[in-house]
Amino acid sequence: LAGMAPATLHDWRTWIVRPLLGTRRAALRDMLRHRDIRWIEDPTNVDVRFERPRMRASLAQGEGERRLAEALARSAQAARERHDIGRRAAMLIDAFASRPVPGLIRLDRDFAGHEDGQAAVYVLRILLATVGGMSFLADEARCAELLSRMQLGSLCATLSRTVVDARRTGIFLRRESRNLPVPAPPADNWLWDNRRRITLKDGQGDLVIAPLGPAAAGKAPFSEDVPQSLSRAALAAEPALWSGGKHLDFAGGDAGPQSVSIVPAVAPFARFL
Repeated sequence: LAGMAPATLHDWRTWIVRPLLGTRRAALRDMLRHRDIRWIEDPTNVDVRFERPRMRASLAQGEGERRLAEALARSAQAARERHDIGRRAAMLIDAFASRPVPGLIRLDRDFAGHEDGQAAVYVLRILLATVGGMSFLADEARCAELLSRMQLGSLCATLSRTVVDARRTGIFLRRESRNLPVPAPPADNWLWDNRRRITLKDGQGDLVIAPLGPAAAGKAPFSEDVPQSLSRAALAAEPALWSGGKHLDFAGGDAGPQSVSIVPAVAPFARFL
């Protein structure tokens, strides 16, 4: 009722579980009374200076039970709708999205004109936030407008720190090159640029994590299915391992030391899922 989820995963490590969210206070009191456990009231529960007790008092009067039941029904319906659009969005991502190189997402051109426009907008919001490393989804109205423009032809735009490059061969999303993290020693469970999760396996020595950069990106192997300029730009914004000014490896590579693991993170859900 307070916007809480029954279970939340924090930092991909700790579960916060609330098994009693759907249990009424009266039922909890009865359960404790049968076990001879005294109920301890939170003083703020009856302090009308706070909104929560004022709402409880209001619902306890007149048709409060009916209004509460209606509110719970609306909440349940909203949850079902969120689940449904999430399912449809997952189907679109599976059907239309790919990752030709680390840091670059490609959507088929047909994605922009898909008949399920609501789910397509939701997909675009999620992907823009994920590629750009943003904790909040991109604005819905701006994403809907951007999707409409994609149907008209080629375009290049930036939203949520993500460059959107729509071409004849596909719709490409990559992290813009501005405001990337400065070089720093790796830290365990570090969320680098809100896009990559760093895990230390052993002592990191003199390793530093910094963006790969254009020079090193230009030497990386490329996919023939993607314009090299897009591959270079995407790779340049990826985290790389450096030691003594020498480039060792980048996220998605396999030549670097195994003391550090760099894996993708889904920014909108990286802290709380």
